[in-house]
Amino acid sequence: DVLQLRGLLSMAARATLAIGAVAVAGLAALILARGGSRPARTGAPGRRAAAPRQGQQARPARSVTRLALVAPPAPSAPRPAAPDAAAPFTIDDLKLALADPSDDGTARLIDGLASEDAVVVGEAADGLVARRATGAIAALAAIDLDARPGVIPAVVDGLGKLGGVADGADRDAAVTRLLALLRAEKAKGPAAIPSTLLYVYEALGRTGDPRAAAPLTDELADAQVGAAAKVVVVEALARLGATGSRGALAALRGRLVGAPSADAFEAELQRDLVAAIDQALSSLR
Repeated sequence: DVLQLRGLLSMAARATLAIGAVAVAGLAALILARGGSRPARTGAPGRRAAAPRQGQQARPARSVTRLALVAPPAPSAPRPAAPDAAAPFTIDDLKLALADPSDDGTARLIDGLASEDAVVVGEAADGLVARRATGAIAALAAIDLDARPGVIPAVVDGLGKLGGVADGADRDAAVTRLLALLRAEKAKGPAAIPSTLLYVYEALGRTGDPRAAAPLTDELADAQVGAAAKVVVVEALARLGATGSRGALAALRGRLVGAPSADAFEAELQRDLVAAIDQALSSLR
C-alpha cells in the first residue's frame, strides 16, 4: 500500500511539472509573438516623472500668466493724424463742422470762411449766423470781397445779422466794415455791382446801429440810386427806427407823386417805393 501511495504521488508530481512546462512554453511563445516586449503593468503610467534629487525642489510648471507678463505688448493702433491746418477746407469738413455744436465746431466753421469754394464760405457763414457766433465777425470783415465777389451775399449778410446781436467791439467792427463797403461801392460809380449795394443797405439796417442811419438817409436823395434800390433803403431805415430820416422820406415821396415816370415799368417801381415810404413813416413816429 505504501508503495502504491508513493507511486501515485510521483505520478502527480510529474504531471504538475508537465503542466508548468506547457504554461511556460505558452508564455514564451506569446512574448516572442509580441516582439519581445514586456507587458505593461496594469494601471501604471506610461512615463514616470523624474523624482527630484535630495535637497532639490521640484521645478514648477511654466505659467501661461508669467509668459504673458514677459511677452512684448501687442502693437497699438496708429493714432489718426491731426488735421492739417494748411489743407483746403472741403465740403466734408463743412458737414462735420455744421454737425458739431461745440466751440470746436464753431471754430472750424470760422476756418471754413477762408475756403476758396464760395459754396463752402456761404454755408459756413449761414451756420455761424444760426449759432449767433459773434466771434466770427472779425473773420468776415477781413475777407477781400473785391477778390472774391462770389461770397459777397453771404459775407455781407453775416456781418449785418451778427452785428445786430453783437455788442461792443464786435458790433463796431461789423458796422465799420459795412460802412466802408458802402463808400467803396459808391466810389466805383457805374462799375459797381448794383446787387452789392442792396446787400449792404439791408445789412446796415439789420445791425440796429444808429451810425447807419445818416449814410442810408443820404441814399434817398441820390439820383443814381434807382427806385427798387431805394425801397431797400427805406426798409432799412424803418428797421433801424431812424426817426431822423422822416423829413428825407417825406421829401422823396413828394417828388415821386408830383412827377411820376412816363415809363410804365419805372412808374410801377415808383408806386412800390411810395408804398414803402408810407409804411416807414407810419412806423417812425
